[in-house]
Amino acid sequence: MIKADNLFESYEDMKSEFHEEDFFSGEALNFVCGYMHQSYRYTMHKHEFYELNIVTAGSGIHYLGSSAIPARSGDVFVIPPSVIHSYLADENMDIYHILIKRDFFERYNQELCSMKGYELLFDIEPYVRLSSGKPYNLKLGYEALADIMLVFEKMEQAERGKSYAYLNSMTLSLIAELGEEISKSLENSQTRQHSSTELLKIMQYIQSNLQEKITLDTLSEVFNMSTATLNRRFRETLKLSPMGYVKKCRQQKAKKLISEGALSKNEIAQLCGFYDVSHMNRALNDI
Repeated sequence: MIKADNLFESYEDMKSEFHEEDFFSGEALNFVCGYMHQSYRYTMHKHEFYELNIVTAGSGIHYLGSSAIPARSGDVFVIPPSVIHSYLADENMDIYHILIKRDFFERYNQELCSMKGYELLFDIEPYVRLSSGKPYNLKLGYEALADIMLVFEKMEQAERGKSYAYLNSMTLSLIAELGEEISKSLENSQTRQHSSTELLKIMQYIQSNLQEKITLDTLSEVFNMSTATLNRRFRETLKLSPMGYVKKCRQQKAKKLISEGALSKNEIAQLCGFYDVSHMNRALNDI
């Protein structure tokens, strides 16, 4: 695995930090911004919004943190906020960037969480890629990529016309389609016992069942895998034990729900699988 620091500035020396006002107008419902970047090359940078990138042509290297991952036409990458990243083209690499403010996810949380593959696309896969440097990302075929490029044109028209509600609805539709694609690719994997696809399935199961009691024995039984193998695969890829990952997911979900302020702490504790509010507070103090 190539180290990004060999070619780009280190975190401490990083000069590029983008802010929402660099891309968004600040008008009501202006949560999404999209543009094509041709022959992409830029210094390592970060920002506080999400970024959905689709490589539409060419190839190169996707730098994420200290990892370097091959990127080719049809590859889809989600970059979470505050993550240092960039690309370096081999020759010419065109990338469509969709920048999405946190407000979008708060406003459309119910719709997004009901979409198949949403958590896999925005939470699980980016976490695995950042932790391990392994490319488990979605790869679109020629026809799917061609269809999505037509969507890009409509999104750009909506943005120019300041039709932000329409732009948001198209973004929701695009995320739903990509979520279906990544779920389908995981379900149709012909290497079910391969550690990468199996690990994503286990992580997806954990994310979807946080309110339930999850133990190492439960995961071992559901996925027909020994506890020793479970431990090894998680530690090799995520540098965490399976139960360590469960705790991290519960902490992140609780923190998010508390910040949204729509539910009581008792309700949040129950939804996140904590025994009670005291148990949840102790877990959040460990972050």
